[in-house]
Amino acid sequence: MRKALLCTALLCLFLVAALLRFGPLVPADRTFEFDDGFRVRLLGIRTVEVEGAEHVTWTVAAANATHDDLALIPRTTCRHLLRPRDTGVEGAPVAHEEVFEVPAGQSSTWSDSCPSPGPGRWYLYSLSFEDPSGRERHPTAVFVGKAR
Repeated sequence: MRKALLCTALLCLFLVAALLRFGPLVPADRTFEFDDGFRVRLLGIRTVEVEGAEHVTWTVAAANATHDDLALIPRTTCRHLLRPRDTGVEGAPVAHEEVFEVPAGQSSTWSDSCPSPGPGRWYLYSLSFEDPSGRERHPTAVFVGKAR
């Protein structure tokens, strides 16, 4: 009983620390809306095999409620929630070169993957967007979810 209580307390402290370090902490089944009406939501978190290795794959929906078309470049990190450590590029966001386009008043989907030690793990997935000139367009939002 004491061990379970201690683990719960440590997990709560970790979540508070993650919130303060990474930015808004969003449950995987919730939508996060930025100040300008741009919204992101995780549609799924699953473990898949990529070239013989297990990866956790995130599918993100982005809805553009602004009046302008958006051309964005995503920046991501993927971390194990318990015993947190980086997967993929250590300690740095993964830079994606492709432009993710979301027309005004519409939504688009996008997927990303990172190495996984196995299914059933909890992850922190951080997502931010820059415009093609490299200027931060939307700050980092951190999603918490369990891969299936």
